[in-house]
Amino acid sequence: MAEITVTNSPALTGGLNSNAVEVHAGATVVPFAWTASGASISTSSLIMLARIPQGAVITNLQIFAWAGMTTGTIDVGLAGQGSADYLVDGGAMGSTQTDNQTIRTGSLPMTCSLTDDAQPRWRYLQAKVVTGTSTGTAILRGAVTYVVGTGRSGL
Repeated sequence: MAEITVTNSPALTGGLNSNAVEVHAGATVVPFAWTASGASISTSSLIMLARIPQGAVITNLQIFAWAGMTTGTIDVGLAGQGSADYLVDGGAMGSTQTDNQTIRTGSLPMTCSLTDDAQPRWRYLQAKVVTGTSTGTAILRGAVTYVVGTGRSGL
């Protein structure tokens, strides 16, 4: 099945994260709040959560998920990076509770890295539905913290 992008992701359609957070030296916290709002999600749906600039070092991620399905799973990571770089790998989401996603051991800190000629100069933090289908009901909430301008030694 081809990957699909949920078109009402706030990072794409003028929501909370559509405007780039001003990049400045030091720590930046980007909250995200995505609700399906009538859209269906299913296996391979991509949900854009936040934009992370080139060179930023992600130091923390908190994410909670709920969906109107019996059981489902999500992966969370930076768009364009491989599965070995997931921050959340197979995190549970379902209708019985809001699941606090466990960050994969050893995945933080993570550097947002692009080739020198890549445009734009950022990647999306995204959630991908691995299993499950939900019609009109799903919620992802949380915040990502990243550091720029200090180098890894400044962490």
